[in-house]
Amino acid sequence: MLRKLSLIAALLFGFLSVFGQYKQAAFWSSLQAEIGLTKDLSSKIETGYRMTNNLQNTDKFYVEAGLQYRINNYFRLTGEYRFSEKYRIEDNYFAERHRFMLKFRSGLRVNDIRLTWTAKYQMNMFDPMEHDWNGQKNISHIRNKFQLKYRKGSKRFYPYIYYEFFTPLNSMDVYYMQTDAYRLAGGVEMKINKDNFLKCFFIFEEEKERRINTLNYIYGITYT
Repeated sequence: MLRKLSLIAALLFGFLSVFGQYKQAAFWSSLQAEIGLTKDLSSKIETGYRMTNNLQNTDKFYVEAGLQYRINNYFRLTGEYRFSEKYRIEDNYFAERHRFMLKFRSGLRVNDIRLTWTAKYQMNMFDPMEHDWNGQKNISHIRNKFQLKYRKGSKRFYPYIYYEFFTPLNSMDVYYMQTDAYRLAGGVEMKINKDNFLKCFFIFEEEKERRINTLNYIYGITYT
């Protein structure tokens, strides 16, 4: 099963990488901490740093916090907020952005495979200067993510793949109610001890903006 997952991921990445007009490499890093508050309620805080433009420029810094409620063994509901400083290369300044998110997750285990579907509503609020200089508007999206994770026994390495697509909800958006971005990702989650994990991943991302496609090859690491 593990070999099949690896083969599928390799074929998909290879097929998708031939499309697009602009290509660039990026690097994402983040630290996460999760704290159990009650049996079914937990909190999370995350901080991250991202690089873009073939690792030549800072993309953003961000801090994110949220609460997760476990409805039962199959469903979870999460509310999150993110504050970020997004570097705008063309304007040479950091723009403040706020993101509010509501996430619903459903999971099911079939033998050694964990299947997960996550639906997320997010609203991005832009810096007022971006409104004035670039005509940026506040943007809302629905994100759907489908993931397969291989977990067997007490092994320390858990490979996974996922597909995610973004649907804008702004009626004035040229891609209104159509997919304007998607991600195909693969990685390995490594169990260090009972409470700590290290995740290494690669994301192939396509973004559409004003009818121009951008391909991002994202390498990343997350420590929890």
